[in-house]
Amino acid sequence: MVTNRYIELRRSYTKIVNEIMDSDKSRAGNIKRAGKKLGLLENDTFVLTEEVDSNVLMDYMLFEKNGSANRLIDKFAKHSTENIDENEQLLLNSMLNNHFSIFEVTDIDKVNCTLILFDILGKQNFTLFDIGLSQTGSTGTLFATRIVPIEDVYITSGLTFAFAKKKD
Repeated sequence: MVTNRYIELRRSYTKIVNEIMDSDKSRAGNIKRAGKKLGLLENDTFVLTEEVDSNVLMDYMLFEKNGSANRLIDKFAKHSTENIDENEQLLLNSMLNNHFSIFEVTDIDKVNCTLILFDILGKQNFTLFDIGLSQTGSTGTLFATRIVPIEDVYITSGLTFAFAKKKD
């Protein structure tokens, strides 16, 4: 993957996520249900203490079962794909095959914007394409994140929790 393609796909990713969220006919109830499960709801009021809380809520709503048999992305893929473009279809298929785990950064290639992530739980390596993380990350850093396969690499779903490596 090259940088221009990544930027193009990131724009499409934002668009498809918005389309998926907008397709949720029971969104108000689902948001409340997710907020309650995540501990973000107190007396029917959302209490978001960190900026990342809203991202956690959106990630949960997209990728996890929230009071029904199917994930929101599964419902969208089954019923609402007639108006999406080629990039959005590619991304939707990737999102359906996401992988959430805890990863350790074992190698970084700043020139090619890639990181090699070792899945601590699944005991396998993944090549992640990420402009920001490849420039600021360091080997040994741990990430809890959801990755999605796209073309010849993986990208994050947008929600990443980083844990700095322990200093000796």
